[in-house]
Amino acid sequence: MKKLVLMMVMVVSCVCMSQNGYAQAGQDGNTDIDMLSMKNFYAVDIVDVDLATQEAIYNAYENCLIKEVYKSNGGGSPIQYKVSLETTDQRNLVVAFDESGHVLKVMPEDEYLAARKKN
Repeated sequence: MKKLVLMMVMVVSCVCMSQNGYAQAGQDGNTDIDMLSMKNFYAVDIVDVDLATQEAIYNAYENCLIKEVYKSNGGGSPIQYKVSLETTDQRNLVVAFDESGHVLKVMPEDEYLAARKKN
């Protein structure tokens, strides 16, 4: 029941400032994340994500639906998350976060899937 309530709150309160996040991530050319590789990532529930990252997702992407969340297994490098979101205007995004909740990179989902298919 607790997870159901949390998921309902999440759906209602997810954030939709995706254009701002996309602009910020686009300006950060020093980001070291391979958005296409999924070999070191595994699916998790949003409640299993670090609290700082959960708050960042909710604050940066309000009113968005969280479709999927993936967490890196670390492997000696910092933990990262890939979050698949649907915005209120029906756009789908894949957003990478670090464990502190900072946006590392934002990609439209169709571009992300096409690039992954090539590799």
